[in-house]
Amino acid sequence: MPLLDERRFPLKDGSSLNIDRCARTLKEWHKKGVLIKRNGRKVRIRLEVLREGNRLVTSREAVKRFLDATNPELSKLNGHKE
Repeated sequence: MPLLDERRFPLKDGSSLNIDRCARTLKEWHKKGVLIKRNGRKVRIRLEVLREGNRLVTSREAVKRFLDATNPELSKLNGHKE
């Protein structure tokens, strides 16, 4: 699991990503995910998180993977594989 090898931060401290209302957004992406259409089927993509003690943590890389997965057309433009 890549998240284990990455520098993690608590979901409630999402402000380190400089996104407005980031902590709430990260929690929504983890709990509800985003529904996208892929190959004619609906797929729910969720943000990767780990539980460390009593808190949930994620990483910048996990957020990037989530954004790439939910925006495949942008990912292809940047030269990333889906």
